[in-house]
Amino acid sequence: MRKLLLEELPWLVTLVLLTAFCIGWLCFMIVDPDKWSDFVDKEYTFWVRRGICTPSFAEKFKRFEKGLGMKILIGSGASLGFVGLLYIGVLLVRLALSAHR
Repeated sequence: MRKLLLEELPWLVTLVLLTAFCIGWLCFMIVDPDKWSDFVDKEYTFWVRRGICTPSFAEKFKRFEKGLGMKILIGSGASLGFVGLLYIGVLLVRLALSAHR
């Protein structure tokens, strides 16, 4: 069991970090929408100034990132990560119980 856990540890750590990042990002978007809006505005101003995207393209994506769509996208990522962690936890408990039999 220990060998299996050590082999899968990088994936588990990655899943934990990505889930925590998504939850933190979602909390930032919900708790402080003004700072989030300022961050999005600065980001797209930078891309337009660099000539990477057009102003009309930037406005469309600003609306998406400031709206419900981005919150749903980030919330879905956090939910999938959380479900994945629960699933891995159940598998590890079952593996540990079967090793003691």
